[in-house]
Amino acid sequence: QAFKVAEGDAINVALRARLDFLNTLGQLYDAERRVYVAADALRAGLDVDAAYRVSTVEDTVFDLKPGDATWNLGVGLDLPVDRLRERNAYRRSLITLAQQRRTTSLQQDSIKQTLRTELRSLEQLRESGRWTRPAVSCRWDASRSATLSTPPMT
Repeated sequence: QAFKVAEGDAINVALRARLDFLNTLGQLYDAERRVYVAADALRAGLDVDAAYRVSTVEDTVFDLKPGDATWNLGVGLDLPVDRLRERNAYRRSLITLAQQRRTTSLQQDSIKQTLRTELRSLEQLRESGRWTRPAVSCRWDASRSATLSTPPMT
């Protein structure tokens, strides 16, 4: 009895099970993350620094003098005015992402084409087996009947 696999099912299994294709997909996801990180580097930055310092009485650790406490607060603003290096990195990451998408698509198409070719050749073998099996059976029957009908030589 012939075992048949639907083409779509075979393609889905192949794309989920082939390690080389899964590695290519991983590289695509990495390229997408690099675009996100490079885009994030183009944004403005705001840093807030705060410090609180309390002095102690001489040679003691726990005898605090709260009246001598000092507070410091700082704000740093990083505006995206001159981000040539970051902008170039973002452009490179976009180019790499486009290349990786093409590579992934080409590999996926190659897997599909190879699988379709293999399924087609299996189907051809199955069909040729259907035609040759009865012929072999007929030849076998003919040779058997010829052997049975031939009188023994004495």
